This record gives sequence, C-alpha cells and structure tokens, in this order.
Amino acid sequence: MTRISGAELKARLAAFARDVGFDSCRIAACNAPVHTTEFRDWLRQHAHGEMDYMQRGEEKRCDPQKVLPGAPRRPQRRSYRKDGTNRTLRVG
Repeated sequence: MTRISGAELKARLAAFARDVGFDSCRIAACNAPVHTTEFRDWLRQHAHGEMDYMQRGEEKRCDPQKVLPGAPRRPQRRSYRKDGTNRTLRVG
C-alpha cells in the first residue's frame, strides 16, 4: 500500500467531493461535540419529538470514537442547492 501525507489525502478528498457534486470539503477533528451536554438535555426534554433515531444514536452522536474508533479526523462535505438549502454529508 502506498502511503500519502495528510495534506495529500485532504487534497484528494476535496477533489473527490467536488467531482461528485459537493461544493466544499472540510476535515474536522473526531472529538466529542462541544454541545454534548446541551444535546443530552434536549433529548431528556423530549424536544426531538418523533425523531426517535436521535435518541437511539445518542451515544454515537456524543462520542464519534464509537463510530470511528481511533480516528483523529473525519471529512465533512457540503453542497449548496439552488433553492438556498444545503446538505452536509458526514462520514461516520
């Protein structure tokens, strides 16, 4: 297997994201979100309504290492639509 630098991997990921239709690609640290406590409180208040998947995935949402063990970073890609909305694809 050929090893490449982190910078080269980032460049390749960004190019691939553009090739498949995303407008940008960022690399984010694979750490617990800064608003974990607020998210858990939000769930306890049943603010998620009928979105039961939010509560089912609570641990994975609060600790990305449960999804990607040992991963220092994860890519995030964003695409802006003509109607002004956007979509984000997070790996993991």
